[in-house]
Amino acid sequence: MPLVDAAGVVVLFLSYKGFITAINGPAFGLTSTDIGVAEAGAEAASLSLQLTGAGSQAADFSWTAPTAGSLGAVNAGQAFVAPAANGTLPIGDVSVVDGNDGATDLVFTVTRAGGSDGAVSASYSGAFGTGAGQAFAADFAPDFVGNGVVSFAAGQTSAAIRLPVVGDSAIEVDETFTVELSAPQGRATLGDAVATGPIANNDAAPPAGPAKVFIYEIHTTTLAATSARRSRSPGRRAST
Repeated sequence: MPLVDAAGVVVLFLSYKGFITAINGPAFGLTSTDIGVAEAGAEAASLSLQLTGAGSQAADFSWTAPTAGSLGAVNAGQAFVAPAANGTLPIGDVSVVDGNDGATDLVFTVTRAGGSDGAVSASYSGAFGTGAGQAFAADFAPDFVGNGVVSFAAGQTSAAIRLPVVGDSAIEVDETFTVELSAPQGRATLGDAVATGPIANNDAAPPAGPAKVFIYEIHTTTLAATSARRSRSPGRRAST
């Protein structure tokens, strides 16, 4: 017997006296969970198999042998309680300078507010860009893993996601990397689930050297050829 929610999602698929696999309907392909108790067939019509226990999720309850029915009311021995406040998980933006060598962690902090009962977790995934100003795989260490799970123990209110950014001496624009949280577990909820991590470039173009000045001069020399002629007049001889 499948229990299906308003969105058509199978919440529970139960059976007794063995297991069955659905061949059609919302539970198609799913195998049932045997509840572990059954009716012998001779019970009065007023008896039924029932869940008992106290809590806020299915694991808090267990099935019992045939018991007096409680149509339209809570079963005998069954109590519902409000879910524990296990917190809301937001992730904060962060920035880092890439450095010239080695690796510097880009540390995203996930906090837990509104309650810290029990262990909770959330999945995270990073997104590389495709254009200028977006971080690429080469900006991170070779063993970089861009997705995983961030976990909180009971009472813990802060956890970190560390992603190693590789330093270089390349002159480039600042780049941005995005991390998104999803799939919270342990009755936690998500707050601001998307964070950005700008990676600032610390390398600058070398300063310009002294200006080089070139002076071009054109000199024109005029050579004049002068021809001088010396004229002689016939001289007189002196007589003595």
